[in-house]
Amino acid sequence: EIAHRQQFGFTQPEQQIVIDSVSVEAIGNETIGHQIHTQQAGAEKSAAGHAAQAGGSHAARPETLRQTCFFSAGTWHEAPVARRESFTPGAALQGPAIIVEAHGTIVLEPGWTAQCDQEGTLILHRHAALPARQAIGTAADPVMLEIFNNLFMSIAEQMGFTLENTAHSVNIKERLDFSCALFDADGNLTANAPHMPVHLGSMSESVRAVIAQHGATMTPGDVFALNAPYAGGTHLPDVTV
Repeated sequence: EIAHRQQFGFTQPEQQIVIDSVSVEAIGNETIGHQIHTQQAGAEKSAAGHAAQAGGSHAARPETLRQTCFFSAGTWHEAPVARRESFTPGAALQGPAIIVEAHGTIVLEPGWTAQCDQEGTLILHRHAALPARQAIGTAADPVMLEIFNNLFMSIAEQMGFTLENTAHSVNIKERLDFSCALFDADGNLTANAPHMPVHLGSMSESVRAVIAQHGATMTPGDVFALNAPYAGGTHLPDVTV
């Protein structure tokens, strides 16, 4: 139930659980020695997990291969290099650090911690607050322009992922019949995810219609929904929020 709420944003305790399909995988060992080794490895992993739960902050630190430096936030940082495979359940490493594996590299910035959970997943979380930042100014900078362009695009895409996960409607969850976009204070399109063109082409008119009618009384947290054909609406069942 907790995992369902984390992924989909809601639970339905009044509904019965329906098991739609079951998949079973069996793996056979060729030799007894390999089987014993596998059992020992499983026991060691289980013991490490229990030790991590009991020890908390005393969890094993991953093995460090060497020391190196990387450039971040305008300065150089000395950082240990650790193997991803050396992270046992509960093991943690604070940044600055670099974690390497066969097909990828994780650069752990200062203020961040990487910790291995009981399933072997590496979780990154911030343990130190961000320092105060100064405004970058209003002059158009090509680098910052591209950064914010990708930032706004990512926000629109994440809106779509959240809507897909939390939706009850088959049209939204499976047919993906929705669109998400960001607009400025005047209702002009700032960024849109690659969703349905029919929605994206008319959504600006819907936003401008809401601003024209409710802009003077609009406050943070207000939500508006409309499907008026003469205010950017498309099909009547299509609702712009």
